[in-house]
Amino acid sequence: SSSNTVVLLARPAKEKEISSIEQQKKDALAELDSAGWSSSHTRAVLVAGTGFLTDSYDNFVIGLMVPMMAYGLGLPKGKFPGYWDTSFLKAASAWGNLFGQLGFGILGDVIGRKKMYGVELIILMVGAFGCAQTAAPGYGLTFLSIMCFWRFLLGVGVGGDYPVSSVITAEFAGSKMRGTMMALVFSMQGVGTILGTVVSIVALSAYKDQIEANSKALDMVWRWMALFGLVPCLMAVYYRLTISETPRYTLEVEGNAEQAIADAKQFIEGGKLVEGIAAAKPEDKKPYWTEFKQYFGQWKNFKVILGCAMCWFLVDIGFYGTNLNTKAVLDA
Repeated sequence: SSSNTVVLLARPAKEKEISSIEQQKKDALAELDSAGWSSSHTRAVLVAGTGFLTDSYDNFVIGLMVPMMAYGLGLPKGKFPGYWDTSFLKAASAWGNLFGQLGFGILGDVIGRKKMYGVELIILMVGAFGCAQTAAPGYGLTFLSIMCFWRFLLGVGVGGDYPVSSVITAEFAGSKMRGTMMALVFSMQGVGTILGTVVSIVALSAYKDQIEANSKALDMVWRWMALFGLVPCLMAVYYRLTISETPRYTLEVEGNAEQAIADAKQFIEGGKLVEGIAAAKPEDKKPYWTEFKQYFGQWKNFKVILGCAMCWFLVDIGFYGTNLNTKAVLDA
């Protein structure tokens, strides 16, 4: 019949179109996967790694700051009166991490990595600056409540950096060097933890005479420690705000193969960023939550993210517990 004839004629055309799209995807990703290590990869690792360094520094330096805060407030033996006071101070950023990871992770998927990259760092910087300026009011809100607010805001920035930095590093990396780049970025967490100790030693040495005369001088020490968290952020924020969208996101989510190829070449070779290459949106594009449920609704996919998440959860119980309570561990 005539209808069957139309279907038979349309099928090769449709198959040819699909084949062309798949070839465009291969061409776009080939730019990244075939590239050797370059200065662009080094810059990507440093920009993302600086964020992870700052995240670790700001998350764990609070364990060293809390006793100094107590001494600065004139509390005996450098201890807050209630166990819950110390717990809230240390946990505030962790709660912020939770909201930041979920919020920025979803937004990075929905509106793009580029649009979110750098925003989380600005939030972190505002939170760090607020912590350093926190004072004890004469009435109304307490020092602890104000500090917890700024620590929570800082935590949102830290939490937002985790998913965005890691996924940008992975998507800019070629398939053969992805593991190396991810390992280098995540290793900066250890550097950040060590840096917190180094900064505290330097600050304590600088105020040694004042502290020996009056322990309340420790108030200035912890403020400098909190403020130092801004330094790595200032080094990375410009590059984050001016980075191109990852070619893999442009290709797979936006369906713009030409822009993806341009982004890949710009990342590898440097030069001026090319933007605004128009492309028709994919006709079969589904809403974010529909795709999410469709993909992770399958056990073979869900078990991967569940296993990975549980491993991180169990590791962080001990990791955060010991790093945030170093003084208690040493006193025991």
